[in-house]
Amino acid sequence: METNNYIPIAVHSPAYAGIIMQKLAAHGIKTKSENVTVGDRDIFIGVRISVPEKDAVQTIKIAESGSSPADVSMAKIAGTGGVLLIPVDFSDYSIPAVKAGFEFAVRLDMHPLIMHTFTAPVAQTQMAFPDSFPDSFSDEFQDAAVGMEIRTQTEKRMEVFEDNIKKLQNEGELSDIRFSTQVSQGLPEEVISEYCRVSPPGLIVMATRGKRRREADMIGSVTAEVLDTCRVPVFTVPENISFIGVENITRLIFFCNMDQKDIYSIDSLMSMFDCPKVDVTLIPVSDAPDESVKRKVNELQAFLSSKYPIAEFDAVTLTKKNFRQDLETTVESRGIQLLIVPNKKTNIFSRLFKPGIAHRILFERDMPMLALPV
Repeated sequence: METNNYIPIAVHSPAYAGIIMQKLAAHGIKTKSENVTVGDRDIFIGVRISVPEKDAVQTIKIAESGSSPADVSMAKIAGTGGVLLIPVDFSDYSIPAVKAGFEFAVRLDMHPLIMHTFTAPVAQTQMAFPDSFPDSFSDEFQDAAVGMEIRTQTEKRMEVFEDNIKKLQNEGELSDIRFSTQVSQGLPEEVISEYCRVSPPGLIVMATRGKRRREADMIGSVTAEVLDTCRVPVFTVPENISFIGVENITRLIFFCNMDQKDIYSIDSLMSMFDCPKVDVTLIPVSDAPDESVKRKVNELQAFLSSKYPIAEFDAVTLTKKNFRQDLETTVESRGIQLLIVPNKKTNIFSRLFKPGIAHRILFERDMPMLALPV
């Protein structure tokens, strides 16, 4: 007799839930699934996955272990070719993301893919008693019809959005390069995560809501989920700023981990911006004693200054006690235009109780940010 208590770990779309369950089964972990519904008509919203309580910790590690067989390294962002993913929601603030994405695509010789996702009712396949067959099939057909209608309408909206982009290209407002579009069904963060798992793009460019609107939507922010789960570089463009163009971004802050990966990230960053004359302020993020941090960041500054003599590198060590306040002062006094943030992979518990610096900055500042996986 089975004595294990099963506990729920996640609710996903059917396709993504199937992937997670297959991965867990390959590691010998049993799973149970059940449809999750809401409302009087039991509208289907996803599949709940449960595992034995004793396997919960291992399950989280397996479910969030590398998105692909090989890590997506920072070298990919500075390479040639590949796909540049631009998720959009058809709102006005999608256009700045498209503009930035097209500029990066030209610089990095990438192909832009504009993606929109939509959600729709999913026909259920639960077993029903004979006297409930008519209602059950009726609901399934209705849900399927609604889903098809939503997809049709979404594809029409994508056609209109595509025409607007081509119009802006003809008017010289956007880089005149070829691009592709894609309409997918599912939760945006899950669709993007699955795309990155199967075929990692070289860069994701996303628009984000203004700080106040992000605070109100903190739990459900798609951009935050992408930052936390996708192991690819992500460039974010806030909706309420006027994007000045990649070539005009010359004053940057680079948050350092104080290890060898800092140099790799800077190398890729300089390739990305064509090694221009930029001012880079190095700010260490470390729990080590202040004097030790100052010595290491000064050594890094000296090394980068000799390697990239055209650029200007400066090191600023902020106090742990007043880090956010000192950061605000530094950003304002130096006219910073872009924050470059190392983005470490964390598990679900860390994301809930101790979000990474990229996640925190997303909700605290209305400024373009480049999150680099480390």
